[in-house]
Amino acid sequence: MARTKAEARKALEETTKGGGGTKKGSKQPRKKAHPAPTKVEEGQPQPASPPPAGLLQQPRRPKGMQALREIREYQASTELLLRKICFQRLVRGICMSLKGAFRFEVQALLALQEAAEMFLVGIFEDASMCALHGRRVTIMRRDIQLSRSFRNGSAPGMRAASARFEGSATATQR
Repeated sequence: MARTKAEARKALEETTKGGGGTKKGSKQPRKKAHPAPTKVEEGQPQPASPPPAGLLQQPRRPKGMQALREIREYQASTELLLRKICFQRLVRGICMSLKGAFRFEVQALLALQEAAEMFLVGIFEDASMCALHGRRVTIMRRDIQLSRSFRNGSAPGMRAASARFEGSATATQR
């Protein structure tokens, strides 16, 4: 089931508080990854040595914090989101299916990639707005389909609204 806006807000508040369930101002001590070494007497088997420092398990981040960090990072950056070689391979594959010998300049591929990424980002922004309208945080297939139908002009009620708009425009011109 999709998360609601209230659940996402609650999870975000818990992460910013620093724990949630404890009293204000009190901190619980962190659990150690491995207990402190103890003295071993002769004749007893040695315990396994602790793993190297690089292999210690990192503390888990709260849900959604990694995604929020990535969103902020991508919003601040201006570089392309898709790898150039992967996009080039995709475009060349589509052109091969058209049974033609196509050649591309580098700048043409970059312009095509820029336009494709802007289109996809716009679709996802619209889908996010549709999800928020449904009081959800997670976008679903139906949100993307609705946002695409808005962009195509084939959404339910679009023809009636445009006919009303055109009718009022012709009435004012008379």
